Amino acid sequence: MQKRSLRSAVLGRVPRRVALTFVAAAAVLGHLSASPAATSAATAARPSTKPNIVFILTDDMRLDDLRYLPHVRRLLGATGRTYTEAIAPDPLCCPSRASLVTGQFGQNNGVKHNAGRWGGYRALRHKSNTIARWLTDAGYQTLYTGKYLNGYDWEDGRTKADTPRPPGWTVWDPVVKNVYSYWSGTFWNGDKFHGRYKTDVFTQRTVSAIDRFHASRKPFFLFVNQLAPHSTELRNGSLSPAQYEPRYARYLAGVKPPNHTWPSYNSATSGLPSSLNAPAARAPRAVVERWASTWRDRLRALQSVDRSVARIVAELKATGELDNTYLVFSSDNGYELGEHRRTGKNVVFKESLRIPLLVRGPGIAAGTTSRTPVSLVDLAPTFLEWAGAHPGRVQDGLPLDQINPDRRDSLLIQTGDKVADSTPGWWFRGVKTSRYTYATYAGNGAQGLLYDHSIDPYETTNRYDDPAYRAVRAELQRRTEILERCAGADCNQVFGPVPEPQAS
Repeated sequence: MQKRSLRSAVLGRVPRRVALTFVAAAAVLGHLSASPAATSAATAARPSTKPNIVFILTDDMRLDDLRYLPHVRRLLGATGRTYTEAIAPDPLCCPSRASLVTGQFGQNNGVKHNAGRWGGYRALRHKSNTIARWLTDAGYQTLYTGKYLNGYDWEDGRTKADTPRPPGWTVWDPVVKNVYSYWSGTFWNGDKFHGRYKTDVFTQRTVSAIDRFHASRKPFFLFVNQLAPHSTELRNGSLSPAQYEPRYARYLAGVKPPNHTWPSYNSATSGLPSSLNAPAARAPRAVVERWASTWRDRLRALQSVDRSVARIVAELKATGELDNTYLVFSSDNGYELGEHRRTGKNVVFKESLRIPLLVRGPGIAAGTTSRTPVSLVDLAPTFLEWAGAHPGRVQDGLPLDQINPDRRDSLLIQTGDKVADSTPGWWFRGVKTSRYTYATYAGNGAQGLLYDHSIDPYETTNRYDDPAYRAVRAELQRRTEILERCAGADCNQVFGPVPEPQAS
């Protein structure tokens, strides 16, 4: 498959049977209605010219999952901008969320993994100094609902006293018990629910916040962190594929995942480092069928998120807030689902790094696409720019509208490790350019990954030890050594052209 068809696989048409399901799903919009109070208030004048910001974050959503979310594509993509080269620079739940509330990479905010000495909520430095305080100082009302940083919960005997409320949030509403259950949960304020689908619960609390903040006549910032399509935790502590509402039980029935035709699917990368533990043999049929089943379950769960976005947009419109609101939709990381015979994240393969990113709002041209390489670390600086707010931390990213090849040509990428060894918190660290993905094993420079996307878009051949790429590797290693220590402006540099590979 050529580059053009690869892009189509991400954003292109879906099978006709799936398209028919989308038509049926669109009928849901007819049942969405704002509360009477919100509707009657829609004509109220807003004294503030500052824009609202609504950030909707999914959990483990791949970039190519976006093609199955018709409301997101129509209400955000067709009316805003879709970034096709967005990445999670540290593709794991907690590091991504830490970057989103701080605007910093893990070496600066302290969070490198979900757990262990360098992971989770306890690893976050200066916990009270987050984007919530900065936006509050700029006159914003703020909401956080959904999953917060890993370890911020009441499981394993922890209580409210162990999870203090971070300052700056007008409505502090994270789930702190049964975080990975789709049908139950306990919020920080003590509210409990059981037998209700979690996506719908988060949506209702978001809609209520819109009504409340609209009535206050102040600008607002909403951070809505959905669970889908993350796996669910069973009573015995094991993980199972995402759970979905019964109405979507037949969605995608019989449809094969589009990645099953990719060269990387159920195939090991040539020259893969032993530290990645890739299976030597092709996965048996039972495993392949499990990959396909997991893919369908994930997308069934995402249908509720798609419907949630439609409801949030409808509420913003009903209150008269929509035209003055930036809506941002993204994910904390991507997910391997059969590529390189792997399942999961926290690796620097493209399916784990790449994420959806759509932005709608004032001044953003409708139906536009950007191929500018951006990352989750850029979102906090973007929100601050829109709000006219000042950060309480040095920002490692750039506002989206300031990113271009004259400001930055290489992105830091890294994965964390929870093992206490000689590499404090890191596993692989490297850089991503418009052509290359490069990373070296933190504990052993003799192991690494180097992919040339100009000739290998599916990352099937590791060029790390290829003599023809010796100069390429040296330059990318130089950039890695600079960026892995970076903070602030030093994280955004123009290094110039990478040497061309030399014929051996």
